[in-house]
Amino acid sequence: MAETAKKRGPRVASVGDRVELSPRCGLWMRGAKFGEIQGINRDNGYAVIRIDHPQVKQLVAIRLYDLRFATPGAEYGLE
Repeated sequence: MAETAKKRGPRVASVGDRVELSPRCGLWMRGAKFGEIQGINRDNGYAVIRIDHPQVKQLVAIRLYDLRFATPGAEYGLE
């Protein structure tokens, strides 16, 4: 008997996930590349992000499709 692999859908973002901003974001171009999701509004497709960059002090609302999940060590070039 052959085992069937479970099909997994795309990963869904949730509060507390580490994310990397898309290179098309203005913050990414200014060096603020990583953050953590603080809240999600699925109705309009935005996530509230706390950016890790020391010059970004406020929470930032960014579209969900402009985010990707950060792999461990990505901040240090260890992808």
